[in-house]
Amino acid sequence: MPYMKVSMTHKLTDEKRTQFLSGLENALWKIPEKAGVPVIFDLEEGKTFYVRGVKQEEFIHVEVKYFSNFKHGKKEEFTVAAFDAMHDALGTDKEKMMLLITERNTWGAHGSYLDEFVTEFE
Repeated sequence: MPYMKVSMTHKLTDEKRTQFLSGLENALWKIPEKAGVPVIFDLEEGKTFYVRGVKQEEFIHVEVKYFSNFKHGKKEEFTVAAFDAMHDALGTDKEKMMLLITERNTWGAHGSYLDEFVTEFE
């Protein structure tokens, strides 16, 4: 299950929170292998960010972790869609957003261990 840790200066209404998180989930689903897969969100609102020593009035940082590796084009499509979704939901300038993507080759979920490179099982 993909995981997204979202930290932002904003404090959202329930309606905006739903729009924002749905937009990020739909962006991830641009990767065909992740389409329809539920996303776990860890949301932190009202955070304080500094860039080059300057407090940011608006800033969004999203850290995405998921199982497997995908080609550049798929990740680029996801990235563009994620930035568009955040901008559409909150109106924040894209220069005030950061997206960190971590692709994992091993993962544990639902009581099982997954390893992308294991072809034989003991």
